[in-house]
Amino acid sequence: MKLNKYLASIVIVSTLIISSSSYSMGVNDKETSKPVSQTVNNSVPSKNDSQDQASLDFKNTSKVVVELETAQILKAKLEIYRQTTVELAKQVELYKQAVILEEDKYKTCETLISKNEELYKQKEEALQRELTEAKKTRWGSLFSSGGLGAALGIAAVIALHI
Repeated sequence: MKLNKYLASIVIVSTLIISSSSYSMGVNDKETSKPVSQTVNNSVPSKNDSQDQASLDFKNTSKVVVELETAQILKAKLEIYRQTTVELAKQVELYKQAVILEEDKYKTCETLISKNEELYKQKEEALQRELTEAKKTRWGSLFSSGGLGAALGIAAVIALHI
């Protein structure tokens, strides 16, 4: 969200710089809207016209120089803003890729956790079965195995005496 605001502010600032640089370069709405007849000079300049042009050039020279220097500075700043925008766009793409990788990592961890929970449940069931087997009385198994052993022993003794 911050990045979008930042990019929007860069676009607005660069738009302002472009419009101000075009104004400082002498592009003016009033000048562009003049009729063609006003902008076309007479083919034969008079003596007064050349003096007026010379005086206008002399008066406006410092102003034109300042505007040219300002335009160069603004062009340099615009280029810096363009480079910054390109770098920020690259960073945005890298962050998007990082987000995708983190989402994959999250999904992998979720599946690992679910598998571990299943293993835990299986292990718990196995331990529960072992516990129930261990709680059974040993006497019953001893008597049953002892009874079987006694029966075999008696059968063996009888078989030997016969």
